[in-house]
Parts: sequence; C-alpha cells; structure tokens
Amino acid sequence: MPDESRPARWPAGFAVAEADPGETAEVSVEIPRHAAEVWGTDGWRLVSGDYVLRTGHSLDDIRLTTDLTL
Repeated sequence: MPDESRPARWPAGFAVAEADPGETAEVSVEIPRHAAEVWGTDGWRLVSGDYVLRTGHSLDDIRLTTDLTL
C-alpha cells in the first residue's frame, strides 16, 4: 500500500450492469484522481506508488485484478 494513512482497501468507483444468464456486459469505471490522494497540511496530495485495482461483484467477491503504478 502506498501510504500508511490509507486503508488497505477502499472503493474508488463503481458501475451497474445488467445481463441475462449466459450474456456478458461491458462497463467502464472512471476512477477520479481524488481516489489516490490524501489530505495533509498542504492540502490534497497524490500518493505515488504501486496499487492493485480489484474488480468484482463486491469487496468480498473479487473477479479481476490488475496492477497500476502512479
């Protein structure tokens, strides 16, 4: 985790998709810069480092992960 003041996992975006059984759906989730920022004495600051983006039905049902470096 890039910054100790951040939780280990936090929701950064979401989308809703509907598909019938056997169908697939494609969604886009825009993650705002603010999701990788922390508040400090000088205002908001981007926390550079390695992140893992997890995608799933819920935080307990992860189906896809990808690495991201800022």
